[in-house]
Amino acid sequence: DMRSWSAENIKVVPNPYVVYSNQANNSLRFIHLPRKCTITIYTVSGEFVNVIKHDDEIDGEHSWNLKNKHGYDVAPGLYIYRIVEKETDLEVIGKFAVVR
Repeated sequence: DMRSWSAENIKVVPNPYVVYSNQANNSLRFIHLPRKCTITIYTVSGEFVNVIKHDDEIDGEHSWNLKNKHGYDVAPGLYIYRIVEKETDLEVIGKFAVVR
C-alpha cells in the first residue's frame, strides 16, 4: 500500500552532515521515502540546488552526492529539501545542514 509510509519518518542522515576532506564518496541519504517521489533541494535563501527522482519498489533510501546541478560540491550551510509524492499528493519539507 502506497500510503503505509509516513511523512514523519522521512529523514536525512547524517544530519548535520560533516564534510571530511579525506572522504572519497561524500553522500548523505534520504531514508524512509515513498516508492516514487521527487526530492528538490534548495539553499536556505531559496536558490535551487538540485533535484533527485526516486523510483524504487524495494529501497526507501536515496543517496545524494552533495553536488549541485552543475556537478560542484555544495557549500557548507543550511539546506531545505522538499519531497513530493504525486500519487497521494503528499509534500514533506525539511532541513539539513552541511558543515566543514
